[in-house]
Amino acid sequence: MSSRRSDHSALTDLIDEVRLLFHSLTQTAEALHGSRSVNPSMRAVLEYLGRHGDSPVPRIADARRVSRQHVQVIVNDLVAAGLAELRDNPSHRRSRLVAATPAGRESLAEMTAIEHELFAALTTTVDGSDLIAAGETLSTVRLGLEARTGVLEQE
Repeated sequence: MSSRRSDHSALTDLIDEVRLLFHSLTQTAEALHGSRSVNPSMRAVLEYLGRHGDSPVPRIADARRVSRQHVQVIVNDLVAAGLAELRDNPSHRRSRLVAATPAGRESLAEMTAIEHELFAALTTTVDGSDLIAAGETLSTVRLGLEARTGVLEQE
């Protein structure tokens, strides 16, 4: 019985730490990139496009675990800022592809370079195998939560 309680406490501590890390990352991004017109949500969509190429809004929303409407608002902001554009989708008439513009790719590259400098300093204090283990643990917890709550089936 005490082992179960300990596991529960450890999971609660992990979730609390993830929340704190999320807020710390948001504040760090604002401090590093506050002069840009790109907020963390816009940056996340640009990053997705950089990694996966041109994509329709529903695919981005599914991958980011957010609503299509939320991603559409972000895409509209990116298009208005000249950082993304909508293109015809040969696979679907109504669901256009979102593509990063050259300015969007450049902005993402600049932000990534600044962040890599900061993160490189962190890798001297945290062992790579610890980072891998932490990532695997977080993935296992996320997948278990999604399986038990049916999060993915709701979208």
